[in-house]
Amino acid sequence: MTARWLADLDALAFIPAGHRGDCLVHRRALGTLIGREAGAEAALAFFATERAAFESAAAAKIARSHLVASARFHLTSRDIFRARASSSDVGAASPSDVAVGTESAGPVLDTDPGRH
Repeated sequence: MTARWLADLDALAFIPAGHRGDCLVHRRALGTLIGREAGAEAALAFFATERAAFESAAAAKIARSHLVASARFHLTSRDIFRARASSSDVGAASPSDVAVGTESAGPVLDTDPGRH
């Protein structure tokens, strides 16, 4: 599995094992994972080090979403944090980044007009 940088999408792309479609990870998601701004060089180096987590996150998303083999899809930083956490017992991810069920969480609105 080889990764490549897609400058037009500002994303890393790879084809997961057993799949034919591209899996994309946007530069901002990679920046969250790396802890700093992620350009092509930093993203590809991070992918090389964390290849197993990317593959695991992709497999989980393919299964969870029932994607056809040719589907193009993306991973979020949370997807990869979860994969890293499940492959390691200690310290692979920040608990606030892997909270289950928060993918569709929106902003919390303060309904108390007396509170400033």
